[in-house]
Amino acid sequence: MKNMSPDLAMEIWEALRSHISGGFSAAADDFVQVLVENGFDAQELMEVAQDTNVKKSLLEYVEDHSEYEDEIDEEDEYSFYDDDNDTY
Repeated sequence: MKNMSPDLAMEIWEALRSHISGGFSAAADDFVQVLVENGFDAQELMEVAQDTNVKKSLLEYVEDHSEYEDEIDEEDEYSFYDDDNDTY
């Protein structure tokens, strides 16, 4: 359950960023993953993100997630087909 605003989440990232010694890309990936797993909408976060590493991680997450949803949608198109009876 989300208990803070996307703006606050990005402020936390900015506060922590100075304490990360390199590896900003991996840290941003983990940061995004934790936020999304806890109810944040990646699209909404993209609207407020200022950091390029976080923006890139969010973009990759959205692209990967939309590809996964497309695969599920394609599988659902054939879910009405009954292989045993060759009927829909």
